[in-house]
Amino acid sequence: MNPKFKNLIIRAVTGLIYTTLIIGLCLVNGPWFMILGIVFAIIATYELANTFSKKHDVFKFLKYILPIIAGALVFIFIYFYNDLKIVLLSYFLALLIVSVVILFSKGIKITDFGLAALTLIYTSLMVGGIFALKYIELEITNAFLLKAFNFEGKYIFIYLFIVIVMTDMMAYLFGSMLGRHKLAPSISPNKSVEGAVIGTILGSLFGLLALYLLKIVDVSMLNSKEIAIVFIVVFFINILISIVGQIGDLFASKIKRNYEIKDFGKILPGHGGILDRIDSLIFGATFVHIVLIVLTLI
Repeated sequence: MNPKFKNLIIRAVTGLIYTTLIIGLCLVNGPWFMILGIVFAIIATYELANTFSKKHDVFKFLKYILPIIAGALVFIFIYFYNDLKIVLLSYFLALLIVSVVILFSKGIKITDFGLAALTLIYTSLMVGGIFALKYIELEITNAFLLKAFNFEGKYIFIYLFIVIVMTDMMAYLFGSMLGRHKLAPSISPNKSVEGAVIGTILGSLFGLLALYLLKIVDVSMLNSKEIAIVFIVVFFINILISIVGQIGDLFASKIKRNYEIKDFGKILPGHGGILDRIDSLIFGATFVHIVLIVLTLI
């Protein structure tokens, strides 16, 4: 069998299992989706800390400590999502503990503090943000928003997942066929401007379809003018989610480029590590949280 075709099959099967697992656990009741988030955070934190350990000796020890802290922080972030004081206190305490550990380690550099803080923010706060979407309870007061939208968390997550995954898939597919201009050759040589643009447009359109099929937008409550306005605004938001997700992908690629690795891990055949699979979701979910917070202020 052709190696490229074999790798494509492995990648597709892994992607199908991954998608089924994450969507399935999002739809079922109970704490399973939160547990998945904790597991993802632990693995992603180890992957990132292990990457940093290649050039920073202190991470050879921290890569076993940080994942435990990250798992606890994700639990706190999701469980106490509506109590910002507890969440912030937990992160400050975690940073203090890590700082003390680094301070009393031999041969430390100031960059070690920054990388430890980045690890906790990136693979616990931001990863936690992905899985917290299912459990959010928004205090929307705007009458039109309440009439037009269903803000049930599990459907918001699935909508985000579809925008990000379809952007990535379409960018890869059409970039392979039509790509002529490199998007960021020094960071990710295989990404093209054509793939990014087409992926953004098609991913955003799939996002609109998801909003309709998941009934996040209740068209039965709107007149034709309101439907048009809602879908135009949401399409623009989809584009921003898609772009932010691709920035997240490039951010992760930049780290890998700096540390001269292809993937953060090998746990997902054909895809690499957990962090390789969720790098776009991390930034996309963060942006969605910002949008939802803004909606509560309208």
